[in-house]
Amino acid sequence: MFAAFGISKNLLAFRWVTARVLKGLELKGMQPPEQAPPKGYPKAALVGGLIVLILIAGGIYLILRRPGPQIEVVEVQAPASVTLGDPVTVTVKVKNHGEKSGSKLLEVSFSGQVKRENVLLGPGEEKILSFHFVASSVGMQEVRADGVSERVWVAAPAPPPGMAGMVMTGTVGTPVSWRGLDSISASVKAPEKES
Repeated sequence: MFAAFGISKNLLAFRWVTARVLKGLELKGMQPPEQAPPKGYPKAALVGGLIVLILIAGGIYLILRRPGPQIEVVEVQAPASVTLGDPVTVTVKVKNHGEKSGSKLLEVSFSGQVKRENVLLGPGEEKILSFHFVASSVGMQEVRADGVSERVWVAAPAPPPGMAGMVMTGTVGTPVSWRGLDSISASVKAPEKES
């Protein structure tokens, strides 16, 4: 059966080459076979060697091309609306779609504030992270984490009781906190009644 695949001829050729190499290195104790190596190689040996070579090359390719960690932001959640000065909790879901463990520096921003956290995830693992901000600007604000975003409406605080409908004039350089109006001097006039 082995002779059908040319193994016995290949074995003789291997032994002959080995003997020549050993003799060339002045190692003694092995005699070359009496017959000369076969001329050419049988087709079965060439095909078998080619298959083995392809399998080895394919294995090396798969090992080298094995995807590393692929950590990405899957989802960002934030409240739809908050009031100026309120705390805002943002949750970010991250997932490692790769086949290796890895880490990523995650950057989350809201209303000019930036928070960073290093995330370590195993293959296929996902985590939900929480970030805490303070609503510091009125209007539509955006929470952003690695290209994924969510919008949050930041409303001005309601006026304190008794101040509803009154008009305040002047220029304010920073956000107004109604709680701090006790120490601010401003001109306030009551709305005019229509007749």
